[in-house]
Amino acid sequence: MEPAPEPRTPNRAPYIVRATGDPELIKSVISDLQCLESTLAVYFPLRSINWHYPTTSVLFEDGDERDPKWGNLDNLRISRPQPEPEQIPEDTFVSVAFQAFASESLVIVRSFWREGRNEVRAGKFINGFFNYYFILEGLYGDRKTKNDAIAAKFKGSAELRTFIEHYLKDKHPEHHMEQVSAMLLEANPNVELKLETLTNPDLYIELLVSTRGKLHHFSNNPNRPQGSPLSHDEYEGVAMFAQYIALRALLAAASKVKRTGFREVPT
Repeated sequence: MEPAPEPRTPNRAPYIVRATGDPELIKSVISDLQCLESTLAVYFPLRSINWHYPTTSVLFEDGDERDPKWGNLDNLRISRPQPEPEQIPEDTFVSVAFQAFASESLVIVRSFWREGRNEVRAGKFINGFFNYYFILEGLYGDRKTKNDAIAAKFKGSAELRTFIEHYLKDKHPEHHMEQVSAMLLEANPNVELKLETLTNPDLYIELLVSTRGKLHHFSNNPNRPQGSPLSHDEYEGVAMFAQYIALRALLAAASKVKRTGFREVPT
């Protein structure tokens, strides 16, 4: 136990608990809970079993000191942090509202953004990825549906390539980049991924399109890793990559919209 750094947000606990466990035991318990959840849901109206963010109890051995300031450690749950409410300045809100009324052509494409953000906040990264991919497909796919045709359209967009270059120069959580790199290696087993290769936007465009194709199908092959409601975490990196690109694509589309506004009328 160690004090949390100050200043703390209102929902932040005053202490950090650092613990070690048996990874294989934890994996085994989670596997059992997933089996139970998936089977019960077929027969009963089960919403979920929270195997992803379990409740943990801290048990003290005889002689261990317990600081009263630590509070109740019998029911600890570590879950995904929820965003704090934002205070939007009135003039900013009004400006965005005017843009909304002037950009009816973007309303459907934009609707995928809200769904994607909500899915990601819930830890459903596969669902989030799909929503972000649909934004890119709608803005740059030129109504193509075949993977090869969409990839060609994506590669032909200087704007989309620029967004990917910005992504590669920006900073991201390490585990996101590790996941994306692992997916690149899996998709290109015969390619030597040198620095110049890893900065090629074509490689990331192919990753986006191939990931969408792979997640769209399910063969129930236990020897082949596949997307499922039990494997969302494995796609967090590529989902956040798609989110980064999709947001910049939406902002670029918004900048091309002719804005409207109120004007004063003489009285």
